[in-house]
Formats: sequence, structure tokens, C-alpha cells
Amino acid sequence: MSWEFLFNKVSIQPNAKVNFLRTFILLQNRLLILGIIFNV
Repeated sequence: MSWEFLFNKVSIQPNAKVNFLRTFILLQNRLLILGIIFNV
């Protein structure tokens, strides 16, 4: 696989990856906050 192919593959759906990372980080933060609340 060449760099051009990888770049094109990534640039086709950048919003999907950004949204996935954003939701994953939000979910992780929520679980962290819930864990802190229930531990206290």
C-alpha cells in the first residue's frame, strides 16, 4: 500500500473518524465521572 492510497482512504471519511473519537472520549469521560461518583 502506498502513502497516496492510505491518504485517500483516510481523507474519504475524516468526519466519521472524528465523530467516533469524539463519542469514544465522551463515553470514557462519562464512565470516569460515574466511577468517581460511585466510589465516593
